[in-house]
Amino acid sequence: MRLRGGRTGKRAVICEDLELTGSCNPFDVEVWYGDRVAALGFNGSRQVEFLRCSARADVPHEGVARLGARVVPGLFAQTPRPPRPGRRVPPTSS
Repeated sequence: MRLRGGRTGKRAVICEDLELTGSCNPFDVEVWYGDRVAALGFNGSRQVEFLRCSARADVPHEGVARLGARVVPGLFAQTPRPPRPGRRVPPTSS
C-alpha cells in the first residue's frame, strides 16, 4: 500500500448535522490537519460507513460531510477481492 499526500488546508474534514441514515444522532465534528481520529463502536455500528461518507462515497446520510482544501480521499478496503485472472490463490497451511 502506498500513501501519498502533501500539505492540506487546516481543516481536513467538516461534518455538520451529519446523521448516517437510521444509525446515529446528528453530530458536528471538524478534523484538523495533523489530528488522529478513531471510529469506535460495536460490530455493525457503521464505523466504515462514516469513513466512506467522509471520503465522499455514496452512503445514505443527512447533513453535510465535506473535505477541506486540497484533501484527496483514499480508502483502504479490508474486504478480500477475488484473484486477478490467470492468478491462483495460494493454499493455506494448517
